[in-house]
Amino acid sequence: MLILVGVICVARGKPGEWFRAEVVSLDEKNDTAKVRLVDEGGYLEVPVDELRQIRFDFVTVPFQATECKLAGVALAENSASLTATARDYFNELCQGQILQAHILGYTYPSKETLIYLYRMNEKQVIHIYTCT
Repeated sequence: MLILVGVICVARGKPGEWFRAEVVSLDEKNDTAKVRLVDEGGYLEVPVDELRQIRFDFVTVPFQATECKLAGVALAENSASLTATARDYFNELCQGQILQAHILGYTYPSKETLIYLYRMNEKQVIHIYTCT
């Protein structure tokens, strides 16, 4: 199978688990590929020999995950990623909850989707990034 950036394929996660994925980058030196999981969300770094061609009819099924950013939220200066505390707090707010996303707009030139994210409870709607 010819592996190119942008190709949709299946990638092995743990033994016995296969995910639809898009190849984001290739590291020919280490013979690995970074893939975006199009149904689960997130990224994996996998050996190229763990990628397989996908049947055409599976490519026509809409992807179940999309990449977006919370509008009005930015990483602190000199910070490459979320802190464990911030990630844990976000997971606590969102895991097992009914969420609703509203598209605010898109960044330029990268065309990333900016959203407002709301958590729906029986009696209230909570705007996620304003929670403290």
